[in-house]
This record gives sequence, C-alpha cells and structure tokens, in this order.
Amino acid sequence: MGVMLTHKGHIKGTGIKGPLYACPLYLLIRPIALLFLFLLVSSGVYAATVRMRIVIVNPSATKTQTKSVKNYLPREITQKDILETDGLEIDYDDAQAMFYVYKNEISLTPSETKSFEIVLNDVWTLPEKSLGDYGRRTEAALLKLKGSPYFSQAQEISNSVRVRIDEILKTQNDSAVTKQQHIAYYRGNLQVLEAVKADIEKLEKIIFAVGGPPNLELIEESDISLKSPSSKTTWIIIFIILIFVAILSATFYFTWMHQAKLTDNIFMKEKDSSFAEFRKGKQEEPK
Repeated sequence: MGVMLTHKGHIKGTGIKGPLYACPLYLLIRPIALLFLFLLVSSGVYAATVRMRIVIVNPSATKTQTKSVKNYLPREITQKDILETDGLEIDYDDAQAMFYVYKNEISLTPSETKSFEIVLNDVWTLPEKSLGDYGRRTEAALLKLKGSPYFSQAQEISNSVRVRIDEILKTQNDSAVTKQQHIAYYRGNLQVLEAVKADIEKLEKIIFAVGGPPNLELIEESDISLKSPSSKTTWIIIFIILIFVAILSATFYFTWMHQAKLTDNIFMKEKDSSFAEFRKGKQEEPK
C-alpha cells in the first residue's frame, strides 16, 4: 500500500496524523538542503581568493632548531586583501612598498616540517564589466565609421581589440595555471589593456577626423576627465598667474627706470656740452 502526504500534513492511509515535519522524508531532506546552502555560500566566499603556502623544515634529525619566517607578499596586495595568515604577523616595508608576513623563533623538533597558509583576495583580475565596456565602445566607433574611407582601417583595429580582450578574459580565468602564472598574466594583461585603450582612442579620433558628431557616451566613458578643476588647483593657477603678472610688471618697471636714467644722463651731457660751447664763445669775443 502506498503512502501519500496530504496538503494538511497528514499521512494518508497510515492513520498517522500530525504536521508534515514529523515525516522521516522531511527529516532527511532538511539537512541535505542546509548542507547544499552552506556549500553554496562557502564557494561564493572563497571563489575569489588565492592561497599561498609557506613551508619551513628542520633539516637536523637530532637537534631542535629555532627558525624565523619572513615572506613578502605581491606588490598589488593591500592590508585589506590579507584574509588569513595562519598565525603569522603582518607588517609593511616602506623601502620595498610591500606588505610581508613574519614570525620569529619558531621551534622545530628534529626533522619537523611546519607550513603556514596565507589566504589573499584575488586582486589579479581585470573587471569583466570594464572589459565589456571597452568592447562596446569599439563596436560603437566601428559602426560610426561604416561607409567611410577609414572603415577598413577601423575594422582592423576593432578586430585586434576584440582578440586582445578575449585573450585577457581567457588567461585571467584559467584555473589550470599556477599562482605565479596567474599574477604574471595579470601584469601582462595590464599592459595589453593600455594598448587596447590607445587603439580605442585612435578609433574615436578617426570619427572626429571624418567630421562625425562627438559621441557623448564615448566621451563620458573615456579616461579623459571633463570635470572642473578642484578648488586647490584653481588657487594654484591663480597664484601662478599673479606671480607671472608681478614678474612682468617688475620687469617693465626696472626697464623703464633704466631707460629713464639713460635718457636723463644723455640729456645732462648734451646740456653740459651746449653750455660749455656757449661759455667758450663768450670768452673768445674781442674786447
């Protein structure tokens, strides 16, 4: 005889009455659902992390040794990106401009091995939304140049941009590579992205060259800041202008004074010369 659950939670055909959660089937499903939810949340928390392991070994088979650990973290890491240190301390090296983890006087028994696992935020990925925006900017620019003499050139640039963006996405999402390769890909992709930006700017300049109307959306998404300068910048500009005007005024003033002095000297010399000739003529007149 089959067992059927009614909508009221009674078990039909068994004579057992009561709420649905009294059924053994429900008691089995509930922990499975909770476990699934836990795994889902856990995978979301740790999906964007990188784990680094530090291992120290006592090579002696007879003596206990004390060792210290000091490992620098990649230069892109900030303090908020350090999630777990497994008991190691965190400090910052001003000279290197890098964070590092350390621990002094770690006691190791003969042949003992100790490991420390560092959990970091995965900061070595470029935002996929931004990459998608660059792709859309490229398509928009290419569409505006359709039918123009520059379309073939723009199409080559556009194809190159798409290939490089796809390559960035492929390399940064490759889970088969090592942590070192993942970081190296990121640093290389930064340079590739700069080249992509430069090519997109070329496309947009071609649009202006052929007399197309400026695309406000492209301008807003571009890296060029169209915001008004800050008050600090404004005051700096004002002071520079005032200093320039003061220097220019002082130059004109001293130049005028110098010219006036020269003119006065010339006038006095001419005056003295004229009076000298007049006195000489007086003296030479016959008595």
